[in-house]
Amino acid sequence: PAKDGYEFGGWYRNETLTVPQATSVYVAVEKSSTLYAKWNTVTYRATFENCDLSDIEFTVESDDIPLPKAEKTGYTFVGYTYDGYTTPADDLVIKKGTHRDYTFTACFEINSYTMRFETFGGTEIAPVTVEYGAATSAPDAAPEKKYCDFTGWYEDARCTTPYVFGAMPANNVTVYAGWESDYNFDLDYSANLEKKDGTVAAFDAPIASDRISGGKVLMEEPVTMHAPAFTYGGVFKCWTATLDGADPVTIYDNELEFDMPYGDYELVATYVETDSYAHVQGGGDLTFNAAGSVTALLGNGATSDSYTGNVIKGAFLDSLGEGDYVFAYCYNSGKSAGGTFIVRITSEASGKLSFVKLDYDLNYPAVRQFRLQRGGKRHDDRRLRHVEDEHRQGKTRRRRFGRGLDHQSGLYAYQQVVLRKHFHL
Repeated sequence: PAKDGYEFGGWYRNETLTVPQATSVYVAVEKSSTLYAKWNTVTYRATFENCDLSDIEFTVESDDIPLPKAEKTGYTFVGYTYDGYTTPADDLVIKKGTHRDYTFTACFEINSYTMRFETFGGTEIAPVTVEYGAATSAPDAAPEKKYCDFTGWYEDARCTTPYVFGAMPANNVTVYAGWESDYNFDLDYSANLEKKDGTVAAFDAPIASDRISGGKVLMEEPVTMHAPAFTYGGVFKCWTATLDGADPVTIYDNELEFDMPYGDYELVATYVETDSYAHVQGGGDLTFNAAGSVTALLGNGATSDSYTGNVIKGAFLDSLGEGDYVFAYCYNSGKSAGGTFIVRITSEASGKLSFVKLDYDLNYPAVRQFRLQRGGKRHDDRRLRHVEDEHRQGKTRRRRFGRGLDHQSGLYAYQQVVLRKHFHL
C-alpha cells in the first residue's frame, strides 16, 4: 500500500500495532480477519540557496512553518524563488500536510547609503549616496575655512583618525574635516558636585552643547551650553569659566551663548547636593530639615493646608501619585527663601534617597516664578582683535592682535534662583 507522506511499515494483527503479522508463512483461517497497516512519517527537507540559512526538516504531520527571512550584509531581502517561480515571494509558509522537498533561492536588492561631510563651519559639501561595496573617494575640492588650513578627512569628530576612503560600508557614514589653525583653541566643560560634607566630587550632569568637550573650536565661532537647573542629585549653582589659565570668573546663568574667545576655555558647572526624602503612600506625614520656622511651602500645588511647619501631610503627598517632586520652602514670615528638597513618592518602601532625576519645568512650576530677572545670555562683548590673512593680488596683509582681554567684562553675574539662600523675596 502507499500513502502520501508516509512509508509502509508492515501489517499488524491489532489496532494498536503491537502484534505484527507474519509475512513468510501463510496460515489458513476458518474465518475472516482484519490486518492493520503501520505507517512511518517521511522526513522532508527545505534547503536554502544564496544565503546562510540552515535546512529545515519537516514531516507531513508538522505544523505550518513560516519561512525565515534571509539576511545579507548590505542588501535588503525581497523574497524567495522556487519551482520555476521567478517573482520573489517573502511570505511563504510550508503548510501542514506538505510531503515533498523544496529548494528556495533567496533574492536581495542592494542597499545604498549616505556619506556626509562635516566641515565645522567650512565650505559646505553636499552628501553623496553610494551603493554598498562601491568605491568612495574624497570630494574633488577641499573645503575652505577662515583662519584655517585643511588637514584632511577624519572618521571621528575630534579628527584623530584619518578616514580611509574605500568600499562603501553597510551603514551611513559621516566624515569630518580636520583644520589646522593658530586660532583653534581647546574647549573643555564638565561638572562637579559640592557635597554636604564639604567635599567636591566629579558629577555626571547631562550638559548639552553643540561642541564636544575636549575638542577644538575656532576663535569667534558660536558656542551654546546648557546645564540643567536640576539634575540627578543636585541643583545648579554656577559656572566657573577660565580663559587661558587666568583667574576664574563665575557665571550664574545655566544657559550660555558666546563666541569662542582667543585662548583655551574651560567651563565647570557646579551643583549643590540636595536633601532627598522617601515617602511611601499611606505611610503618614513627612518631616523635612528646615533652616528656620517654615512659613510657606512652594511647588506641586501645595497650599497652607498641605503642611504644618516642616511637616508635610501624608494625605497631600499621597494625592500626588508616584514620582519625584521638588519643593521649596520659606521662613521668616515668608520673606526669606529657606531652600529646596526632593521627595520621591513610591508605593513600596525604598529608603532615603541620595539622588533623584528631576524635571524643572514639570515638577515645580510654582518655584519657577521666583527666578529673578536676569540679563541677556550672551557674553561675547569682549573686544576681540583678531588676525586675518588675506591674499590679494599676491600680497599678504596681516593684522595682529594681542592677548589684552578684559575677561570679566564679557561675563554677566546673574542672580540665582530661589535655590540660593541669600536671595530675599
